Amino acid sequence: MGDKHDVCTQNNCLCANNNHGIVEPSLKDGVKVDFDKPMSADFVKDWNEVNGGLSNIEIKSMLKANWTKLKSPEFNDEEKQTAKEKINELEKLLGVEITKFPTLIIQKQLDKQWKIRKSKKGSGVTKKEKKNAEQKINELEKLAGVEITNFDDQDTQDEIDLNHVRDFILSRHDFMTIDDKNRDLFYYQDGVYQTGGETAIDTDIEEFYQDESSIRFRKEVLEKIRIKTLTNKNEIDSDDNIKNLKNGLFNIETGVLEPHRTNHKSIVQWNVNYDKNAKCLKIFKFLNDVILEDKERLTVLEMMAELLWNESTLTKSYFLLGFGGNGKSTIRDIVLTMLGMIHNADLPFEDLSDKYKPAELDGKIVNFPDEIDDTKIVKSALWKSTTSKKSINAQRKFGQPFSFINIAKHIMPCNKPPQIDDKSDGTYRRIVPIHFDQIFTHNLTPALKQQGQKKADEKFVESLLEDEEISGLFNILTLIVKQMKKRKRLSFPLTVNEVRKEWETITDTTKSFINACLEVDENGTALRTDYYRGYVRHCTDNNMKPDGINTFYANFQKEGAIAVRKRVTDTIDSNAQSCFSGFWFKNKAKEPTTDKKQSTFTD
Repeated sequence: MGDKHDVCTQNNCLCANNNHGIVEPSLKDGVKVDFDKPMSADFVKDWNEVNGGLSNIEIKSMLKANWTKLKSPEFNDEEKQTAKEKINELEKLLGVEITKFPTLIIQKQLDKQWKIRKSKKGSGVTKKEKKNAEQKINELEKLAGVEITNFDDQDTQDEIDLNHVRDFILSRHDFMTIDDKNRDLFYYQDGVYQTGGETAIDTDIEEFYQDESSIRFRKEVLEKIRIKTLTNKNEIDSDDNIKNLKNGLFNIETGVLEPHRTNHKSIVQWNVNYDKNAKCLKIFKFLNDVILEDKERLTVLEMMAELLWNESTLTKSYFLLGFGGNGKSTIRDIVLTMLGMIHNADLPFEDLSDKYKPAELDGKIVNFPDEIDDTKIVKSALWKSTTSKKSINAQRKFGQPFSFINIAKHIMPCNKPPQIDDKSDGTYRRIVPIHFDQIFTHNLTPALKQQGQKKADEKFVESLLEDEEISGLFNILTLIVKQMKKRKRLSFPLTVNEVRKEWETITDTTKSFINACLEVDENGTALRTDYYRGYVRHCTDNNMKPDGINTFYANFQKEGAIAVRKRVTDTIDSNAQSCFSGFWFKNKAKEPTTDKKQSTFTD
C-alpha cells in the first residue's frame, strides 16, 4: 500500500483540475478504481509500472471515451459492445476494475472552465484563456454526452446531472405521462403502455445511481421524466379502428395487422392473437344452448362487438337475466379472456351510486361484475351519466378531481334485476334485457331433464376459452361492429314501452303476480298462504326469483290487499285465520259465502 501525500508532484498527474488528494491503495493490490476520487502520486507511479508503455493520460482518455460509449444512448448496441471489450482489455492491462463513470471529475473541470468562459472584464482573464476554456467545454460536453447552457452555480450543476439521468433512463424505456391532474405514468412493454412507470424508474436509479438514490433525487428525476413525456389524453388509443392485439396492431376497417410501435399511444391491449383463419364453432354451439331466442343470440354478439367501438353512440347497458347455472358466468369468462381482466372495471350496478366508484371506469373497456345485488333500489343519476358520452367529473379517494368520457360498456349479470329509482323513458331507453332461460346442472335426474334442464359439461366450457376460439370470436366481432357503426343501433332493439313493461314485471314480482293471476274483487278473500303459494308458482313458471313470504305480504298490502282474520271453513268450531281480501284469482270460481263460511283458494 502506498503512503498518504498531501500534494501530488508527478508531471503527468491525473488529479482533476490539480485538485490533488490522498493516495489510493496500490494497483498491485488488485483494487477497484473509482474515478470520482482524485488520483495521487503513488497511484500514478503504480499506474506507470503496469500500463504496458501507454501514458497514463492516454489510458485514462481511452477509458473515459469507451465508458461514455457504453453508457450513452447515442451509440448503438454494436458500438457499445466494442466499447465494453476495450474497457475489459484496459482493465486486464491495469489489473483494476472500473466501477463508476467519472462524473465528478468532468463536473469539476466544467465548473472551472465555465467560470473562465463567463468571467467579466477586469477579472484578469484574457480573451485567449476564454477561447481555450470554450474549446475545453466542447470537449467535455462530448465526453459527458450533455450540452452545457448555464453553469453558474451549484444548482445548475445538479440540473445537468438530473437531465443526464433523465435522458439515460429515457434511452432505456419509453414512457408516457397522462396530461391531467393525476399525471399517471406509463411505460412501454410488450407492445403496450402499462402502469408502473414509477417502479421502472426507481429500478434504474437503484441500479445505476445507487449513491444518488435519495428520496429527493428520485422525485426530481421522476418529475423531469413526467414533464418530458406529457401526452394529451385524446392521443391515447385515439384511432377507434386500430385495436392493439398481442401480436400486433389490427385495423378493423382494412383487416391489416401491423407490428407494434412505440409512437402508437395505447394502454389497451386485447388478449388476442390475430389469426384470420380462426373460427369459434364451440362458442356458437354454446350460445345456441344457453339462449333460446335467435334475436337475443345476435344481441349477445352485438353486445361483445360494441366493446370494439369506443365511440359508440348506442348508450346501452346490458342486463343478463336468469337464475344461476344458465351460462351468464361463462359469457363473462369469454369476454374477459378475450379482453383481459385488467380492462374490466368490475363495479356492481349499485356501486355506480358511490361518489368515488365511477372514477374506476376511466381507461376501462367494460364493466362486467359478478352477480349484482337485486335487493337495493339504485340511484340512477351516475349510471345514466356513464352512458351519455358526456364528460364526467370524478375523483379517486385521496386523488385529485378529474374529468373523463366513459367508454366502458356496462354488462350486468343478475338473477333478478335491480329496482331503479328513475322510471323515466331515459332509464328504459338505456336497458337491454337478455334472457338466459336454459338451466344446466351437474346432477341431471330424469325429473330435471323432463323439466327441460341440461347436463353441465365443464370440459366443454373450458374449451371455449382456447386461443383458437377467442381468435375466431374476435374475427366475427370485427365484422359485426362494422355493420353496427353503419346502422348505429342494435339489430333488434326493443321499444321503451316494451322494456318498461318487462322491467316492471321482472323487478316487481308482486305486481307481476297481481297483473297475471289476480283481479280486483272487494269480496274476494283467501288465506295469506294461498296467495303466497300462487305467487311462488307464478315466479317459478316465469323464471323469476320470488321474495320471502313476509316481503311478499308487505308488498301485497302496498298494492291494495287488506289483511283480515276470518273463518274459512264451515265448521262451527273453526277459528278465524289470517287472510287477505280485495283480490281474487282469475279463472277460479268462488263458492257462495256466508258469515260462517268464507271462500278459500286450493290447488
